[in-house]
Amino acid sequence: MFTSRAEFRLHLRIDNADRRLTPHGRRLGLIGDEAWAEYELKQARMAALTFLLTTGKVDAEGLAAAGFGELTATAGLTWAQLLKRPEVGIEPVLSVMRESLCQDPLLAELAADSLPSVMRNEARAVETEIKFAGYLEQQKKSIEKLKAAEAMAIPEWIEYGAISGLSREMREKLERVRPITIGQASRIPGVTPAALSLVHVSIRVQAAKRLASQDVR
Repeated sequence: MFTSRAEFRLHLRIDNADRRLTPHGRRLGLIGDEAWAEYELKQARMAALTFLLTTGKVDAEGLAAAGFGELTATAGLTWAQLLKRPEVGIEPVLSVMRESLCQDPLLAELAADSLPSVMRNEARAVETEIKFAGYLEQQKKSIEKLKAAEAMAIPEWIEYGAISGLSREMREKLERVRPITIGQASRIPGVTPAALSLVHVSIRVQAAKRLASQDVR
């Protein structure tokens, strides 16, 4: 996959590839019971860590131990809220949460002085989800909106050249294929979700203009 050209790159990360694809592989019979059990255990660990970070409260002693003693406006924050700050990383936070981590059998390995690479990658994936939660939610809504619009018909009279913001490349692709639905347009190589959104809006705009011109006549 060429994710550099994908519109929703935050959702197409290497650290969540197994989360996105493993369930599909399981349904197709490509993922065995052992691999599926490992996958489910990983998801449980990440969910447990997310819960711990979103419920655990920051305290002055913990901040100092993590090397963040100089940070201001931290009263009442959870560790997850603190992690949203660009200067705060997951590993120093984990180092001051060892007692809480040890109390959860799923997370005990995260309390080790030297994190296994697998656990470190899982913790960093959780960190990414927390830091970019707002952007991820926005993209999720955009994805759902595009899915809902897939069945919308594109009228024969649509004028791609009149769509403001549509690149020349997008216009040429759409003019050449003349897709009959938004769903078909989404499967044209190189046509981005942003371009589809513009087409979606322009269908209503151009339809209103056509209706207005007919009323004038």
